[in-house]
Amino acid sequence: MTKVRPIFLSLFLVAAIVVVNGCAAPSPAPSPTPPPKQWTFKIAEVAPAQSSRGCALLWFAQEVENRTDGQVKFEIYWGAALGSTSEMVPLVSAGAVDMAICFAGYFPAQFPLETVGLVMYNTETPYGAIKATHELQTTYEPLLKEQRQNNIRYLIPYVTARGGFLSHVLIRRVEDVKGLRIRATGETASMVRQWGGVPISLPAKEIYEAFDKGVVDAGVDFFHNIKPYRYSEVIEYVILAGFGPMALSYFGFNFDSWNQLPVDLQETLDKVADDYTTVYAYATAKGEEADLRFAEQEGVEIIEMAPEEKRRFREIGFQPVVDKWIAEKEAEGLPAGEMWQKYESLTQKYEKMWPDYPKGAAPGWDKVKGTAEPFMEMLLK
Repeated sequence: MTKVRPIFLSLFLVAAIVVVNGCAAPSPAPSPTPPPKQWTFKIAEVAPAQSSRGCALLWFAQEVENRTDGQVKFEIYWGAALGSTSEMVPLVSAGAVDMAICFAGYFPAQFPLETVGLVMYNTETPYGAIKATHELQTTYEPLLKEQRQNNIRYLIPYVTARGGFLSHVLIRRVEDVKGLRIRATGETASMVRQWGGVPISLPAKEIYEAFDKGVVDAGVDFFHNIKPYRYSEVIEYVILAGFGPMALSYFGFNFDSWNQLPVDLQETLDKVADDYTTVYAYATAKGEEADLRFAEQEGVEIIEMAPEEKRRFREIGFQPVVDKWIAEKEAEGLPAGEMWQKYESLTQKYEKMWPDYPKGAAPGWDKVKGTAEPFMEMLLK
């Protein structure tokens, strides 16, 4: 019997444990997983939604929301509702808005190296300027330093459409500009002087009346301004003289707002920004075609200047302005010559990738076409 007792004792203990456990309170259910944190950021935009940049920006906001599964959203305030372009940099730097245009034309002291992008003659294609701006602003240390100093983090490029002469007078050669009163501002006014013209500085809201009353003979302006400012009512010609876009400015993100996001979401936004360059270039091209088509329908004659004359305009007007800019900025201790060489090299590299701009589609369009096309349809309505 002494050999059997331990077995009975073990069985008794097991049974007791089962009874005790059976009577114990059930374990509490696991807590539900909290929903992922969400962020909503404000974008201040001076353009209307139905514009080339507006359509591309709408795509960007929707694409970020989709790729982050709704964790990052944007509220876009259109038409300068939160301030004009000349007010944006202080607003985004202080965090009053999370993201806005940082345009070197209004803030040359904050963005001295970007000011060379205001000269409309380095590349004739916005695609080259958009891609070059994006690459430089994400890799070139002097520009990254400017961003840190302004508490603004680059996200996507701001580049205009191409420009040309909007004119009462037919201009086919440099010699045709001599003595003409031409609306121009900034470094463009310096080019007009080099060509022998007389620059007239006027704000955009006064240009229509100046044409109408004969105060100016011509103006240097962007094609995307023809329709909203009704220039087709007061000009006879749009002349493609090889003027390119203004470039190197951008939509910047307040660094404090940016740093709220975890690294994986920051990386997602940067990937969307890469694709944005394609969408933005395509929208700019299609918008430009629509603008010129509108002008033609309104009775304006579209003139394409001969390649040799485009080259002469560039050599006579553009190169002296750039040389002067490099000398002035290097005297301030800035790497202006290096910056210019990098920008020129990149624009030349990228413009070769879309040689028939604005015809056809931007390189990489097939990748984004499915999500971007609905926004382009809005642009062309």
